[in-house]
Parts: sequence; C-alpha cells; structure tokens
Amino acid sequence: MRAGDIDALVATVERTGGVAGPVLYLPSSGKRIYGTRYDLMGLPIESSRPTPAFYVQGCALAIATDLFRRIGGFDERYFLFAEDGDLCWRAAASGFPVDVVLDAEAVHSGGASVPGGYVKDGARRIADQRFGLRERNTLAMFLANAPLLLLLIHVPLHILKTVFFCVLFASLGHRRLAASLVKGLAWNVSEWPGTLERRRTRPGAPTLSWLKGRMALTPALWTLFRTEGLPKFVGE
Repeated sequence: MRAGDIDALVATVERTGGVAGPVLYLPSSGKRIYGTRYDLMGLPIESSRPTPAFYVQGCALAIATDLFRRIGGFDERYFLFAEDGDLCWRAAASGFPVDVVLDAEAVHSGGASVPGGYVKDGARRIADQRFGLRERNTLAMFLANAPLLLLLIHVPLHILKTVFFCVLFASLGHRRLAASLVKGLAWNVSEWPGTLERRRTRPGAPTLSWLKGRMALTPALWTLFRTEGLPKFVGE
C-alpha cells in the first residue's frame, strides 16, 4: 500500500469510528475485491464491484482503537481465518460502519501464511489447513454472533455443506481434508463454553436489513463450481 492509501483508511476510521479496508487487487487472478459477503451456508463471497461489505479482509484492515477494545478484539481461539469477519460483525453490531475505501488499494498475493484459498489460472486452490480452519472458525463466528433466527437456518445448512464437502473430497482421494472438516465440527462442540461466553459478551446483533444487504440468500456453491470448476488441491 502507498502512504496515501493508508492515510485514506485512517481518515475514514477517524471520521466514522468504525472499520475500513481498501480495495484489494489480487495478482493471481487479476481481480479487484470490494469487501466480502457470506451466503447462508457461511461461504465467503468476494465482491467484484462496490457493494455493502460484511467484512473487509484482515490483510489490510483499520479499526478505531476504542472500538477494538470495546468489542473484545480478535477471538484468539481462531489462530487463522474468519477472525476478520468476526471482528467486523461485532463492530457492526455495535452500530459502527464497515467501509471499503474506494480511494485506497492494496495488492494482496494471498496464500503466504498457508497455501491455497485464491484463484490462479482459473481454478481455486485448496489446502487442508486453510480450508479446515476457515470452515471451523466460520461456524464458531456464526454461533457467537448470529441472531437466533439466522442461527437456526445456518447451522443445518453448515452441517449439510460439511457432509457435501466430506463426500466430495473423500471421493477425490483427499480423505485428510474431509477428516479436518469433521474435526472442525468436533472442535466447535468442545469449544462451546468459550463460544457461549463470546456470544454472551457480544454487543448485540446487526439489524436484519444490515444482514440482508450483506448476505446472499442463494448458495454460492453452484456459482463457484460453474465459474471455477473443481478446485485444485495444493500441499501445505
């Protein structure tokens, strides 16, 4: 990021007291990302045009210090992935905006900490640890923050999605990845006391109109397979 881009993020946060992120340029695919949404299954959907964002990616995120402390910061149990979505959700529940600053841009190569997760040569890369942690932590994020009605919809859909992915990955010979998804469900059961405490201390819940504008009502799976085909599995 250039100095002017950082200044634009800081100026936005100082004005709103909330969260801000830049437009992300992904050299692997040549795409620009304007924040990210979720579908009801918890699959992240990168926005290719300016639209209201559920969250901005943690690779380049600015947040007001007072707000960060008020909402309890990052959930340290996550280790990697979905911590930015959780943070933005709690910020929005506190009544603060999550903005994509169009005057700021960052180049994000992706996959430096853990391989996979991004489209390259027309196919999305998948690695065991990245995919397993993302699914595990996304469920924990919904359990900790979602309104009850959304939770009643999301949890069965998440389990259905997990079964689908387990069958798909196992049939493609990636049993370790399938096992990591089952372990993610078990982790959420064992971590329920911590998740319940996180839920107890949540600021509230964003209005349904806020969620409606930032969550896709139709599953993203079909679109992903139609546009990207089967994923390419990469090593750790």
